[in-house]
Amino acid sequence: MSDTQLDGTVSEPLLELSGIGHEFGRRPGHSGIRAVDDVSLTLNPGETVGLVGESGCGKSTLGRIATRLYRPTRGAVRFEGRDMTHQPKSADLKAFRRAVQMVFQDPNGSLNPRLPVGSSIEEPLRARGVSRADRRTRLSQVLEEVGLDATAAARYPHEFSGGQRQRLALARALAPQPSVIVLDEPTSALDVSIQAQILNLLQEIQQRDRIAYLFISHNLGVVRHLSERVAVMYLGSIVEIAPSQQLFEAPQHPYSMALLSSVLEPGADTEPGERIVLKGELPSPADVPTGCPFSSRCWLADDHCRSERPALTEQAPGHLTACHKPGSRS
Repeated sequence: MSDTQLDGTVSEPLLELSGIGHEFGRRPGHSGIRAVDDVSLTLNPGETVGLVGESGCGKSTLGRIATRLYRPTRGAVRFEGRDMTHQPKSADLKAFRRAVQMVFQDPNGSLNPRLPVGSSIEEPLRARGVSRADRRTRLSQVLEEVGLDATAAARYPHEFSGGQRQRLALARALAPQPSVIVLDEPTSALDVSIQAQILNLLQEIQQRDRIAYLFISHNLGVVRHLSERVAVMYLGSIVEIAPSQQLFEAPQHPYSMALLSSVLEPGADTEPGERIVLKGELPSPADVPTGCPFSSRCWLADDHCRSERPALTEQAPGHLTACHKPGSRS
């Protein structure tokens, strides 16, 4: 999907996921557990797209596919218009690995406990054949960018606080000078004050370097604050995607309505009965309902919803919803 600029020209997205499907445990003659189902998403330079939904809906799997840590069962991953889905070890794939980085919820996964943190941060540069002198220069730069002293490079991960370790994980992602960073719950394990510091840091880096973020989070307040667009996932599918303000002020999908109703803004005068409480358990990805995936928990569902899966269609410019009754509340 191309994007129309203010001057009327059309440009390709920086990162494009097209018709992505992914199954775990798939083997010849047997289908696996469907974690992601026919997801299409674009990310433009300098943009933040938020990705929200319940635990187990496929957000993290999609993030790993976007970085090609996982290879999708179906669909394509394109970077700057080039298909990276099944690239062998090539110059294009090496460039993609440098340009698309990931920051995980647990920063310890990015830091070797047996090595000084400087060695972990330098590793992507070492893999590219960057000289020792240039690696050291870049190491000092990224430590300064994330608010740490250059002397931190000689210390070990256990010597840092949780917030400092997340800064180090971000420094490692920044080291090869990427154009995209996938952030998978980067602040969920941190205290509120430390969360604010990390989020402010992310915004400063984005404004300076025009890095695009795919921001995966349960924290809807943070997603609203950071994101230009927000995609809502349910059982492996995107059920709604819209500009952030539109989604939070006028959600069209019943699941989005329920998700947003669970968040009480500080000081909000919320009347009793406004919150939507979903009944029933989240279905297993191994047994997705026929028709609309949300039909088993939706208070609006009828026979049409239970038999025919709705397509993701545009309700307003840039606002797409997969629902037979978009905007209905009763």
